[in-house]
Amino acid sequence: MKKKLTAMVLAAAMVVTSLFTGITPVKAGTINWEKKEIPVINNIAEWENAPAMFTNSISLLDRTDESVKDYVSFTLSQDSWVIMKANSSMVSSSNDGHETRVDVYSDASGAHKVMELEDQYYTSKEDSRITYGFLNKGTYYVSLVTIRSNYESFEGNINLTVAAIPCKNVINAKVKLNASKTKATVSFGDTLGTYARAVQYQKGNIGKAHNKDSKYWEDYAYGYWRRAELDKGRNPKRLTAKGDKYKFTVKKNGKYTILIQDTDGNFYSKVVKVKGLKKSK
Repeated sequence: MKKKLTAMVLAAAMVVTSLFTGITPVKAGTINWEKKEIPVINNIAEWENAPAMFTNSISLLDRTDESVKDYVSFTLSQDSWVIMKANSSMVSSSNDGHETRVDVYSDASGAHKVMELEDQYYTSKEDSRITYGFLNKGTYYVSLVTIRSNYESFEGNINLTVAAIPCKNVINAKVKLNASKTKATVSFGDTLGTYARAVQYQKGNIGKAHNKDSKYWEDYAYGYWRRAELDKGRNPKRLTAKGDKYKFTVKKNGKYTILIQDTDGNFYSKVVKVKGLKKSK
């Protein structure tokens, strides 16, 4: 009985997997990737007005296993924090019974996935339809697979909205000395808004290889910040945005590393150089 039940579960899983198959390395060479442009925005406030990058009006009839597959691409001219949302609109069927799977690859062969998300009819949480993270400059390939999943027909639009904030704007630090040149204020915009989990800084040039290293930075886990694993001498400090800016004050020349972590656990760091301060006696 156990073997029979296991076989039934595996068979059901295979059906769902086959419906959500985006691309395979074998088929990738035959795909026509439709080139799209995405807006470059200055901060997360501009995301609210970003237009859809891609829209397809589809019809999935009752009690069929049909799926609709779309393939698009976009190019980043510089390293960026990218945010992406999938949703439906103009639904004319009596039930919104669809699921759309979105997979993003850094290569046209579909071998290296860098992002994924799902738009599901039974989920009311907006966050479940959004994904975001830091991507290097280059071309990215997006597979969208939509299936009917509520025992009803689905007729409506499937939309994908994408926008990019250049990394140079995520931490656009400026250094200002006071009149006596005894201290400097480093400030930068609150570019990611509520999508930023934490911003930290510390003296020194901390390589990007240590962005996720709890020996160098405070670690966030299970809703708490931890410093127990920090190496001796490390003293990163967390910042809180005031108004639309982050800022901190230092009294010594040198390099300072700023680390930002978004709410999905993605990291980006930047080194800022402070110079021109008088040496303390």
